Amino acid sequence: MYTKSLLAATIALTLSASAAHADDWLQFGYDSIHSGTNFNEKTLGANNINQAILRYRTQVSGINGSGIDGQLLYLNGVNTAAGKKNLLFAVASNGTVLALDAANGNVVWSASQYAVASATVYSVSTPALDPNRQYLYAMALQGYVHKYRVADGSEVTGGGWPQLVSGKVDVERVSAGLTVGTSGGKNTLYVVTASYNDTGNYQGHLVSIDLASGTQNVFNTLCSNLSVHLNASGTAGVDYCPGFGNGMWSRGGVAFDPGTNRVYLATGNGPYDANAGGTYWGDSVLALTPNGTGVNGKPLDSYTPATYDALADNDADLGSTSPVILAIPGGYYYSHLAMQIGKDACLRILNLDNLSGRGGPGNVGGALQEVGLPTGVDNCASGGDVVANEVKQQIANWVNPATGAPWIFVGNKLGLNAYELTVYGFVPRWTKSALTTSPVIANGVLYYAGTTPSDASGAKHLVALDPVSGNELRVSPAIANSLHFQAPTVVDGNVYFVDGDHYLWNFGLPN
Repeated sequence: MYTKSLLAATIALTLSASAAHADDWLQFGYDSIHSGTNFNEKTLGANNINQAILRYRTQVSGINGSGIDGQLLYLNGVNTAAGKKNLLFAVASNGTVLALDAANGNVVWSASQYAVASATVYSVSTPALDPNRQYLYAMALQGYVHKYRVADGSEVTGGGWPQLVSGKVDVERVSAGLTVGTSGGKNTLYVVTASYNDTGNYQGHLVSIDLASGTQNVFNTLCSNLSVHLNASGTAGVDYCPGFGNGMWSRGGVAFDPGTNRVYLATGNGPYDANAGGTYWGDSVLALTPNGTGVNGKPLDSYTPATYDALADNDADLGSTSPVILAIPGGYYYSHLAMQIGKDACLRILNLDNLSGRGGPGNVGGALQEVGLPTGVDNCASGGDVVANEVKQQIANWVNPATGAPWIFVGNKLGLNAYELTVYGFVPRWTKSALTTSPVIANGVLYYAGTTPSDASGAKHLVALDPVSGNELRVSPAIANSLHFQAPTVVDGNVYFVDGDHYLWNFGLPN
């Protein structure tokens, strides 16, 4: 519950995000806070989305039957050997890296030297593009992140590249998106690890790579006093940790917030003992410096719900989503806010300047508000997993230009829920009964892939909604039979989407 009003007057919210180029989509969720909002889209909007047509539908080639289970990235005007092209980028589940011609879906280049044909080792990660628009960073299945030139896919080696992320490739994987944040003119790549099926001696950890120097830092969320890559057969207290878990697998990975100049990450199921002076940080939100480090073996700050034991016992990962950053301008009681929701479907508002309300890391509780999604069961107090309504998709974050108020849009298997931030906290505005992937917003239109109440057959579509009312603006023809972590990309007057059947869809206005 709130002890003080969040806002003292009309809200004027500015999301801390920027784009290196007006017509680029550089990482999952568009920006370093993974807001899901393209602030620069001006072509396709609420006034003309009903005129959008299917420009093409083509099956993605060159991935040997593998799928793409993430979000497409986009660069405008890349000089390739075949001339200047707008390119889409993705990593297939077998580790093949692709650059596709946005005009027709054809493969411009692919890098398959690190591909793995396996039913148990696979990728659902979204790569990231360098803000200088010259390089693509993508995770391979052998434990390294690689650097490719966007024009031709040639790999950059030397100067620290490729970069080690995990030496435990049989149990640790990168399933979250890669994040690039900019602080003090320095660009840093953030990569987090999770596991295959919550088994084995794995530890969720963050690897932060300085893109100028190639140096890296490691923050382990288990045995956080050890700032090295852990070894399954190492030495305790040196490079081995007996605890396991804390995987970070949310779609966006970490969030880098320029407003507070901090990195925020949310861990999943695993042990927690930091409230007793320990170094285990399961089911917590952690704040780190821009270079991915803490202080004295601990994060700068932390939030851990009182239900942390139940969350771990019930497989109700707090970190099933990345922290949603709401940067409030000066003059209000709370200057910086975030929202965190887990598989327990409990929405929590956090004060980024004092996550637990007790002035430092290792404390329990302290959320400003807790609200359960409309499931019929409120698990905020119990820590249970609302299996049918658990949240695994990233939350979209938008400012209503008519009022200046921030909104969030939470999608899952049962529905899409819209909330507005008011002086009373987050207030529900509308709910759509539909299976949804991670929603995105561009130029006053909310997009998602999934089912829609207007089609009782349960077929999957790309759907465009009015974000304030939830009313449908446009529904595409039926797309895939199955969807997982795929999400639309809306940029440069186009909607791009790869479905669960490996087809690339492109919608836009008639030429």
